[in-house]
Amino acid sequence: TLLTCDLISRFQMNVFPSNNKQELEAHAAELVDLTKEYLWLHNYRFVEYFTKECVNLFPPDWMSNLRACPEASLREMVLGKPPPGCCDSLADFVKRCAAYRMNRHQNDSSGVQIDSSVCVGDYSRDLSVKKKHEVELMAGTVNNLTPNSGAVVDIGSGKGYLPLIVSHVYKKRVAAVEASQENVKAATNREAMLTKKQKHKDNIPTCYVPKFLTPSTCGSELCEILKKSGLPESNLNTLTLTGLHSCGDLTPSILKMFTTLPQYKSLCVVGCCYYKMSWPKPKNFPMSERCKQLRINDILTQVSAQLACESSHRWFQMDDESWEKTKNISFKRAVLEVIINDLLSGLDVLKKIAIKSNRTVGKMSFEEYILWTLQRLRIRKDDLTCDHPIDGGGHVINENVEGESEEILLRKKVSESLPTSEKIREYETLYSPRSRDLLIWATLRECISAPLEALFLIDRVLYLHDSMPDAHRIDAVQLFSSEHSPRNVALVAQKDQPLPESILSESGKDHRRAGDSDQPDVKRQKSDS
Repeated sequence: TLLTCDLISRFQMNVFPSNNKQELEAHAAELVDLTKEYLWLHNYRFVEYFTKECVNLFPPDWMSNLRACPEASLREMVLGKPPPGCCDSLADFVKRCAAYRMNRHQNDSSGVQIDSSVCVGDYSRDLSVKKKHEVELMAGTVNNLTPNSGAVVDIGSGKGYLPLIVSHVYKKRVAAVEASQENVKAATNREAMLTKKQKHKDNIPTCYVPKFLTPSTCGSELCEILKKSGLPESNLNTLTLTGLHSCGDLTPSILKMFTTLPQYKSLCVVGCCYYKMSWPKPKNFPMSERCKQLRINDILTQVSAQLACESSHRWFQMDDESWEKTKNISFKRAVLEVIINDLLSGLDVLKKIAIKSNRTVGKMSFEEYILWTLQRLRIRKDDLTCDHPIDGGGHVINENVEGESEEILLRKKVSESLPTSEKIREYETLYSPRSRDLLIWATLRECISAPLEALFLIDRVLYLHDSMPDAHRIDAVQLFSSEHSPRNVALVAQKDQPLPESILSESGKDHRRAGDSDQPDVKRQKSDS
């Protein structure tokens, strides 16, 4: 079935308590006060708990209260339930974090109505449950934002799952902008295969635009790119910009492009990976005038941005077995950080260990994990003592005078520093009594993760208000289920009052190709929300 929605009148409630600009600005100031008070929670990485002795940062009585707290009560803290008998300051922290969580519906399917009259069929087949859920909902949303006379511009379209549904099922013109030639080729092949299989003569082909958009790409540049892409001239005056999980700086870039030209009429973008913006001083953060005044860039770091991407919804849903596995994996990783600092001091090694899954870590003994990961550490480019060029894998291309690359020399140093089995057991014995503290540390960080994400999103919403004071609609709404997709808030905007549906359908027919069928009749259902 095809999931559809009407964002004009029946959409899910705003994730913020108000859509009024002045009230949003006041809400942003309160979020800044909260995050500023607990800098010690979100300015340190999780794995630095032992190396930075983060336990010393806790307010008085917090750790003693939390160590006496059962696992179930710890998990419920992210829901705003303070541990029984805890001190006032801890209870206040838990309640404040919950009060500033965005209004998400945790157990529904995002309130979007199901229309069984139109079938997506093969267009979402073979996708993961998560991806299927996302592309079907996003496609229905974009369809309702775009009149038949307009076109959809999917920026960062990947392998084309979303554009294909919008163009083939909803019969809307789509330009799929994607930087990766490999992804464009995969999307083109998939469309050709499905077109042949479906044997639909009225399919509107997707227009693929292999183009890398930089953070400095402006709206007029994108418009010129679209003109050369093959989109009909008649569709270029009413454009909907969209992006599904637009990573890092891409979401702010889309917002900036959207506000520049009048032909960009509608917007629906779901961002992700705030930590992949151009830190330490990202050009696109903060975006709004109010958040610049609040100097949130002095409060939030790349570590804060990474924590903002956590899923507190999944945290409180963990059972005891999952909780124990998380503790086991967290302990190994945190002690590894201690060993790296102790034995490889002077080398800033990359902390992204080459492990495919947590299940791999869970099956390893502590000693196996430490030795296995130490041998797979990557050395940062800044540690190289010469100016040799480096390839994409972090390896030095040129060799030094002794015939060995700097990378090889540094790896030798790592190999020579590997701890003995006895030394590894000493580390395990020393830190194992504090292994549960890591889950306490993680739980507190999960509590503040939602207010952190709210601060990133409210900055973007306020930017749209700053740039388009007369816009018909500017919203931050939950588009996907929290259970399927942790990053599920869509920024939705419409510059103009939408025309009645009958007018849209008539005007759309005038601009469509001869032989194109009308858009499927989508049943209008009232949302439970």
